[in-house]
Amino acid sequence: PAADDEGGGGRRYDVVHCANMIHIAPFAACEGLFRNAPHALTPCGLLLLYGPFRKNGRHTTPSNRSFDESLRKRCASWGVRNDQDLLALAVRAGMRLRARHAMPCNNELLVFERADRPPSPQASAPPNAAAADDANAVATSPT
Repeated sequence: PAADDEGGGGRRYDVVHCANMIHIAPFAACEGLFRNAPHALTPCGLLLLYGPFRKNGRHTTPSNRSFDESLRKRCASWGVRNDQDLLALAVRAGMRLRARHAMPCNNELLVFERADRPPSPQASAPPNAAAADDANAVATSPT
């Protein structure tokens, strides 16, 4: 629960992991995720987004384009999200992109951190090093 949710008890988390959600929900859900994530995260916490994304407005593969079209046919407010829109939401929420990792089946893992957190040495480390650290972070428990 987010710190400002009823019954949340003010708890904060090291990681908020959102997998395969923002493309099957209205964009307002994505806006809410970014708006509330900084309040739910510890000062060094991470927001992990897993799924398909468009890069600079373009689909990365023909299969992601087809998937996006099928989603939009089911519900006009669904669809593969543009990374630039997510980056803009992050900035408005006081967050920044820390890392981006290619994942199986044309998915990616986008790792966001609070902008008031000092940049970590992992931000410039080789992608596999950061992915290993991010994977370890997922196993942490709420504080």
